[in-house]
Amino acid sequence: AATIAVPEVRSTWALRELVVLHEIAHHLSDTDPPHGPDFVATVCELAAAVMGAEVAFVLRMVYAKEGVR
Repeated sequence: AATIAVPEVRSTWALRELVVLHEIAHHLSDTDPPHGPDFVATVCELAAAVMGAEVAFVLRMVYAKEGVR
């Protein structure tokens, strides 16, 4: 079973939706490099499913602007 560790002290940042989705994406796209294209696509798909298509669109635009593929 996969585990996502959350810090016990000052952990509010770790419970934000995008942070949790980021960590789930690591478990769903066990690829190398760990933040490569498959991972980015998985984060965007999760964001669309959980937070809505608009959030996924914004993520894709920000990633593209920053050169993330």
